[in-house]
Amino acid sequence: MNFSTLTPAFVLSIRAALASGLAVAIAQLLRLQYPLYALIAAVIVTDLSPAQTRKLGWQRLAGTVLGATLGATLGATLSHLLQSARGRSGSVFSQPCACAISRAFRVRPR
Repeated sequence: MNFSTLTPAFVLSIRAALASGLAVAIAQLLRLQYPLYALIAAVIVTDLSPAQTRKLGWQRLAGTVLGATLGATLGATLSHLLQSARGRSGSVFSQPCACAISRAFRVRPR
């Protein structure tokens, strides 16, 4: 087989398939609850150029760690604040949060 005649789209699909298979295998070895997410992440981060994939990999990893840390911190803080607000005065804290969220996402009440 002459590899120089392969189209970039074909090469990209082969790389994405190999990356997703490897990601699922690792996720199953680690006994992760949802290995499908590893497959999806592997396909999403596969760029057209292998060099670009490697270059952006560290930035994506740093962003993931930062986002997970921030999400866990906010989740714990907001959960604590919501529970204490309910215990003291009903929904002093949860009502403004619900209004802000509904306006931000334009959610219409039923």
